[in-house]
Amino acid sequence: MTATTVQIQSVGRCKGKAAGQLQAGDVTIWNFGYTCTFLGFTKETKAQVIAQFANRDGSTWQKRMGKERLVAVV
Repeated sequence: MTATTVQIQSVGRCKGKAAGQLQAGDVTIWNFGYTCTFLGFTKETKAQVIAQFANRDGSTWQKRMGKERLVAVV
């Protein structure tokens, strides 16, 4: 999938990448400018991934997404 743009609330248009194409170290941007670093996939199926992210304070969290979902990257 080629890179396109995605609309982020209170930020505007940002470069997007399919969730299945994220690479460790990618910095993602979410609504209201919140950023976090992608650490890797904890699980991957044919259509979905469970991605692990780290916040600035070092805490981690997981998010389940479809592989084709666009995620904004910095």
